[in-house]
Amino acid sequence: MQIFCHLSNVKIASMFKLFIFLLSGVFSCQSCSEQPDLPDMDEYEYNKSQIIADHRIVNDFRKIPDYYLNEVKKMMVGFAGESHSEAYRVGMKLLESEHPSFRSNISAEEGYTDQYLRVNINPSTGEEQWFTWYAYPSGSRPLAATTIKNLIKRYFDRGHPLHVLGFAWCYDMQNSEPTDAADPEYEVRWRGDSKGGPQGDLQWGLDAEDFTITSNHVCLDTYIDATQEYIDYCIINGYPTKIVFTTGTVDSFASDYGYQAHLKNERIRNYVATDTTRILFDYADILCFDDNGKQTTRNWNGHTYPFVTSVNLGDRKIGHIGSAGAIRLAKAQWWMLARIAGWDGK
Repeated sequence: MQIFCHLSNVKIASMFKLFIFLLSGVFSCQSCSEQPDLPDMDEYEYNKSQIIADHRIVNDFRKIPDYYLNEVKKMMVGFAGESHSEAYRVGMKLLESEHPSFRSNISAEEGYTDQYLRVNINPSTGEEQWFTWYAYPSGSRPLAATTIKNLIKRYFDRGHPLHVLGFAWCYDMQNSEPTDAADPEYEVRWRGDSKGGPQGDLQWGLDAEDFTITSNHVCLDTYIDATQEYIDYCIINGYPTKIVFTTGTVDSFASDYGYQAHLKNERIRNYVATDTTRILFDYADILCFDDNGKQTTRNWNGHTYPFVTSVNLGDRKIGHIGSAGAIRLAKAQWWMLARIAGWDGK
């Protein structure tokens, strides 16, 4: 490891701190594989550069300043989905019962208020409404292609826009029987739901090249491209709605079910990371860690991948997870909303 210092740009105080730091023996340069253990600095810089709501920020909900806590209470958030979306909403009320200052109200549609966060309960939204429509040629897309855009426009036109909107995945990444052939690169047979897609409800992979395995034009990139189109739609039309990317469920389907879903989640994370203006609510990562920072993993065919913790899974009565997991989702939502409102996360 080499340290390059442009002396003309470094203050004497900074050099002194670096000198003391090196002497302390905390930072070792014995090999290129060794890295400094600076969790606090890395955490802040990570939070500062991009809004990524994952397990690293869950406990930081306590750091939200009162000013930004009140700014969030002027907002409306929605995670459109099916049965799993319940945990996004119910977790908010569970958090409020433990921390009354985090006030929220769950409703289908509600006008402006600055007294509590409005948690929107949208009509049931599956892959058909959110992204499989994007796999059709642009000139022949089904009516479902307008569902989310119409929702955004309707709320804006009525004077109480959705401030944040994301897709609450159900088992869309994992359902179905596997493909006959395995992917030669990733050694998995793809699974998934693609209702409303041009080839019907079939398994799907990561990108267009997986059509040779799945016979399906729907793939993970279809979700990414559709979500990006919603982002562009809001920008072009001047809507204040922030569209956030999300990762999928981790509460069942071990073995190859879980591993191929992990690959899909990783592709979402990698896409978001290429542009710091993109926002990610990492549902999967949040639930694969407990409050004590311990991660749960599973193994399949020599591959280790994250899996929901038993504490977060609980009794599975709230959107297929337990109350502990739902509360973690709520804490991460408040953190994300405060960041979107302008808080730097420090």
